[in-house]
Amino acid sequence: MSAVLIGFLLIPTSKNSVIAHYLRLPYTTTVRLHRWIGWTLAFSSCLHLALSMMWKAIDVTPLYQLFFTLPANTKWGSEKYRYVTAFPALLFLGIVVIMALPYVRRNFYNAFIISHLFGIPFMAFAYFHNSIDIYFAIPALLLYAVDLALRFGAWFTLTPVTTVSHEESGYKVVTVPFTKPVLPGQFMRVVVPAASRWEAHPWSVTSTTPGSVKFLVGPVKGKNEWTERVFQYLESTKSGGSASVSLQGPYGNPVLFATEEQRHDAYVFLVAGSGVSPAIAAIEHLLNRFFEDGSLQSAHGKIQLVWSTGRASPERLTSLAQWLDKESPVQVTIHDTAVERMDQASEGVVRRGRLNARHVMHKVVDAAVSWSEAGGAPRVAVFVCGPGSFAGQVVADLTSVEKERGVRFSTHVESFEM
Repeated sequence: MSAVLIGFLLIPTSKNSVIAHYLRLPYTTTVRLHRWIGWTLAFSSCLHLALSMMWKAIDVTPLYQLFFTLPANTKWGSEKYRYVTAFPALLFLGIVVIMALPYVRRNFYNAFIISHLFGIPFMAFAYFHNSIDIYFAIPALLLYAVDLALRFGAWFTLTPVTTVSHEESGYKVVTVPFTKPVLPGQFMRVVVPAASRWEAHPWSVTSTTPGSVKFLVGPVKGKNEWTERVFQYLESTKSGGSASVSLQGPYGNPVLFATEEQRHDAYVFLVAGSGVSPAIAAIEHLLNRFFEDGSLQSAHGKIQLVWSTGRASPERLTSLAQWLDKESPVQVTIHDTAVERMDQASEGVVRRGRLNARHVMHKVVDAAVSWSEAGGAPRVAVFVCGPGSFAGQVVADLTSVEKERGVRFSTHVESFEM
């Protein structure tokens, strides 16, 4: 079982995966598959070792000698080497598993990435332990080699940044020339050589125009050296400095309800933090579709953006300014979660306190019933994007509303913590 899992473990790791492309697997799904296969591999390997030691305990050879001592006067290839190579394989696998724990991944991202290199000696000792392991891994290794070759070329191709807009809310809007088609909801892996030549981080595409893409880059909470260096680098453009990046992608599946022909009675975007970035891209795509078929006026109020953020002056974000007018087809509501401003009165589109998804969706369903063109239960599309805890709570609220109102939402969920 462990031998088979080694092959399956590597398949979802390819960013440019032919399999994921034709099966239309979202990027988040492939990451979860990789993670759960990894946990299963670790568990099955430990179980395999424990059962082997119990079985060999009845042997006349002491366990410490069997598993920790090189067999004397024995040619390489003897079955006796199978036992002594088991522990190094499990040790290297254990390092990867421990460094992949959510706490380590969130707080020590570089260590998490680098520790995956221990997967190489793990596979080597797994091969020494049982030579058939490598045959299960060969297809995945070939797929990953193609992926690395494609990314390697993009990694060292520098693209000059066209403009950097410094927003009052602390965000930076970065515009970069890019000619490939990008769909709403997709992201790019971005390398900023001035911050680190060897780190690639995902940036969601906020907007696309012919020949360029825009990214909304926000500072993260807590200490993150890469983000701090990137922000210092982007700050240098205020004094006339230039910036360059390397782009890989686009990756990830698009927000399907924003691209498909089927219409919904209402579109709701429930997002937190930088999750507003892909939401803006999807809304712009929807508005372009409505404008092209002449139904923009009838779309008034049917698109809602509800954004939870702790940043100061979020309503002054340039990308949102066009939708704050009362005549806009997009209804924007911002929930300011900053503790220091909680006692201030709500004003305009800004509300103080956390987003209540159940309350929002009940109001949407009430309104969508009157908008429904087909009659019966309204068709409501929902996009959820934010930290894992936020996304989980919103999805739970959506499920509750579905049961209470007897409706089904077309839901697309993205989480920062997959």
